[in-house]
Amino acid sequence: MKYNALPDNIFSFMAAEDENAHVSTYKNVQHLHALEKVDSIVRSPVPKLHVPKEMSSVARLYLFIHYQLYSTFANLMRLHLAEAMAAQRKAIDAALSAYKIVDDPATVNNYENREWEFQNIKTHIVKVRKGDPAKYPLADELIKTHEVASEYGAHADVSTFVLRTANEPIEGSADQMRQLFLYFQAPESEAQCNLMYVDALSNFLTITRIFDPFFKQYTKDWDVEGWINHRDAHDGWIRKELGRVHGELEKEFNAEKGKSA
Repeated sequence: MKYNALPDNIFSFMAAEDENAHVSTYKNVQHLHALEKVDSIVRSPVPKLHVPKEMSSVARLYLFIHYQLYSTFANLMRLHLAEAMAAQRKAIDAALSAYKIVDDPATVNNYENREWEFQNIKTHIVKVRKGDPAKYPLADELIKTHEVASEYGAHADVSTFVLRTANEPIEGSADQMRQLFLYFQAPESEAQCNLMYVDALSNFLTITRIFDPFFKQYTKDWDVEGWINHRDAHDGWIRKELGRVHGELEKEFNAEKGKSA
């Protein structure tokens, strides 16, 4: 995989992206199969939607989220890890906006008029949950991902360069290091790669839960409960896989800790 060279031009950059995507496809077969299933779950309600004009913003938010699902994994496969995090952040912003509208449909006008609570939706949801922890229960894990993505992927903050830069020694200059800007960012281990894939799958399945009441109200000739049961069964597998991957990372951490002791 290519990840640490200054591209000669835009075409060599795009060629490196394609090479990384092909290698990622080979190395991440299991989780890409899981992505196919998640994609199918996310897509399934769309043809069955019959949405009145006044609630069309919620449908648009859902399709925007589906686009960010593709953007997240296209970036992961091409080794644009920070961009993958930024795509998830956008999806979560959209999901939280939809969450508020689905919970209180009268607020759709506030969304369309770009009122403060929607322009700062994550901050608004956090504030509401501090006053009433029972409100927006699905937001908790999404907000954690949003905060990490904001720090490392969504802004030109100094933290983003943790992923985007690396140092290498300069031969014959023991007191100097060459700093590289990484146009592509590779995970440090297979376990870290697995975590990025599985965590993203889990986040997008959580997002679909926000729309359950919306689908129950605005779909026709469709087994919503069957879809929910299918989604929840797959989510159970994803969460077990997430636990397994966290176990792998813990073993890696303990092994590295043992080496440095």
